[in-house]
Amino acid sequence: MKKITLLLIPILLFSCSKNAAITDIVIDPNPPSTADTINCIALTESMTNKGGFDWEITSEDGNEIEIIESENNFMQWSTDYTGFYTVKVKHGIGKKATTYSKEIEVSNSTTNYYKSAFRGKWTGTGDTPAGWAVDIIDLNIEFFEDGGYSAQGSSDSPAFYYGSDDDNPGKKIIITEVKDNGAAGNLIIYFSSGGGGSLFIDTVNEINFSNANNTLKFNYYRTSTGDNYGPIEYSLQRVE
Repeated sequence: MKKITLLLIPILLFSCSKNAAITDIVIDPNPPSTADTINCIALTESMTNKGGFDWEITSEDGNEIEIIESENNFMQWSTDYTGFYTVKVKHGIGKKATTYSKEIEVSNSTTNYYKSAFRGKWTGTGDTPAGWAVDIIDLNIEFFEDGGYSAQGSSDSPAFYYGSDDDNPGKKIIITEVKDNGAAGNLIIYFSSGGGGSLFIDTVNEINFSNANNTLKFNYYRTSTGDNYGPIEYSLQRVE
């Protein structure tokens, strides 16, 4: 009897082993937008799983979306279109494999979208109101991940007409809300003076991206003085 028992133990252990079930798919950023590279991580009951992870993404109309990169329980993808998508992952081998799916919405109606879409280098013009000293401002501007920016205007005007094009860590664009006609928020400009300077919080609105987030338009108003000068209408094209 002892020999039979010893033989049965490994058989029973082997037959009971299985892949740990997938419990969730973490999406980052959440909610995602068309300006994001979307990261997906499959969470499982155990970190000692055997077998690979097979990922699949489909759109509302059933089209399969190309995956940028996948390695084990991690996957990256992106899309140029808003809407609902189904992310599915299969883990394990054969009959012991487990599958988990999650529906997510890619939306461009969130402040996260605008923050992501701004990042990069742009070139274009600012069209000032009639009667201003400069009719058209030519500018180049780079927006950074933290909302900061570095801008260079034309020889006859700073990038935002007022202030200075000198770089300062306080210069930022801040998105505060999303409306039907686009996003709105604040633009912090910098006035340099001798060895120091001052920051002023002005207003931007009707912020809109188009052409796969490669065209940017917005209005800028000088409001920090208690007045409402503007708008200067900006139209920019992405450089990189």
